[in-house]
Amino acid sequence: MEVTEDDPAYMIKFKGTFAADMEGRKEKTNITWLRVATSLDPRFKDLKCLSKPERVEVWGTVCALLQEMERKRPAQPDNQVTPEPPTKKPTILY
Repeated sequence: MEVTEDDPAYMIKFKGTFAADMEGRKEKTNITWLRVATSLDPRFKDLKCLSKPERVEVWGTVCALLQEMERKRPAQPDNQVTPEPPTKKPTILY
């Protein structure tokens, strides 16, 4: 979004305003969560848009979140019986 000599005056003003607005939004954006969300999207799971150290950091964050969820999950008692799947009704062929 750099201003060039060929840009008309309105385009120069637009590019300046747009760049300033995006910088203001960037400061308020939680980049870590955006990267985690991107890593969970199957289309972008390789994270080729990030450098290798950033990829390692993102996957570390995802692993830490999963471990935290596992610790918070209530333990199921061993004596709990799991229900059996329903049996199929026999079909009568005529």
